[in-house]
Amino acid sequence: METLFEIHFGAFRLDPANGCIWQGTIKHALTPKDFVLLYALASRSGNLVTKKELINIVWPKTAVSDNVIKTCIRRIRKILHDDYKSPQYIETIHRRGYRFICPIKTGQSPGIHTACQFFLPNLVVGREKELSLLEKIFEKVRSGARKTVFVSGEAGIGKTTLVNTFCQGCLANAGFA
Repeated sequence: METLFEIHFGAFRLDPANGCIWQGTIKHALTPKDFVLLYALASRSGNLVTKKELINIVWPKTAVSDNVIKTCIRRIRKILHDDYKSPQYIETIHRRGYRFICPIKTGQSPGIHTACQFFLPNLVVGREKELSLLEKIFEKVRSGARKTVFVSGEAGIGKTTLVNTFCQGCLANAGFA
């Protein structure tokens, strides 16, 4: 388990407690994958993060192509108003990966009394309701009820991460992890 703190850069603040990015008082929503990718880059500011490393962090044990990284980076750059030709935040290192080039400061929000703790690489942000529902259904199954659960949604919103996190929690609670 890795403790995640807010990361401040330029006019922005990455907020791991809410899985979003703030620009002053304006809240910008990020998909869970976009948030993890941006956090992975910003927390390694100044260092090259290879495409392979990003895939292992954002899509662990999942077969994906480099194009998913490009798609996430494009959405993140749109929020940051970052031009790939003359970047202020994310530099593309062609055929290798990306580098976060803006100086950062880390800190804890005054509204957060304890550090936000999440599992990396399976960072789950804002899915407490869904995890709670899965846990309630699982308890019914353990007591003998038959249940079927469908997890659906658009690509990249974290369905696989949600299920993997739930399964890891079940194994840990059973003493197997």
